[in-house]
Amino acid sequence: QRLAKLLDRSEQTAPAEIANDVSFASELTRIDPRTAETDFLLQILEPIQAVKRFAAENCGFKTVTVTAHDHEFQGLPKTLQTGTVVFELNNEGAEVHEMAFGRIKGDASLEALLALPAEERLRLNRIEELGAGAIAAPGASDVALGSFTKPGRYSVACFVPVGTTTIEAPTEGPPHTDEGMFAEFKVKKR
Repeated sequence: QRLAKLLDRSEQTAPAEIANDVSFASELTRIDPRTAETDFLLQILEPIQAVKRFAAENCGFKTVTVTAHDHEFQGLPKTLQTGTVVFELNNEGAEVHEMAFGRIKGDASLEALLALPAEERLRLNRIEELGAGAIAAPGASDVALGSFTKPGRYSVACFVPVGTTTIEAPTEGPPHTDEGMFAEFKVKKR
C-alpha cells in the first residue's frame, strides 16, 4: 500500500519531460514479477533508466563515475557522506555488469557474506538490499541513485552470471561476485 501511494505521487508530480516514462514504470512496477511475462524486466528497464538519468542530470546530486571491467569496479570511493549520490556506471568489460547496493549489518566481512548461498544471506538479513542500482551492457552506461540515509558499511556487487554478454539473454552460471566483483565503502554522517 505504501508503494502504491509513492507510485501515485510520482505520477502526479513527474516533470513533463519524463511523465510518460514515470507512468509506464509505475504501471509495470505494480505488476507482480512472478506472474509477469518473461520480458517484464526488459520492458521496465528503459523507463526506469530514463527517470534515473533525468534525476542525475537535473537534481544536483554528487556524481561518482565508476568503471566496470571484467571483473572489478574502478573509481568507487572508500568513503561517502550521507545523502543521495549518482553513480555513473560505464561498462568497459566484455560482459554485462550491474551495481547492486546493500547496507552491511554486523561485522562479518563482505567476502564472507557473499560466499554464503543467496537463501542463507536473505535468511540472516546481514545485507539490506537497496534499490535503484544500475546495469549496463558492454560499451554502454547507466546511472544508479544511491540514497544513503544511515552511516555505516555499504556494499556494491555484480550478481550477473559469468558469460552474460547481453541484457536480453543472461546465461546460467555463477555470479560475478564469485570472480571478486564486489566492493565495500563507508558512509559517514555529513
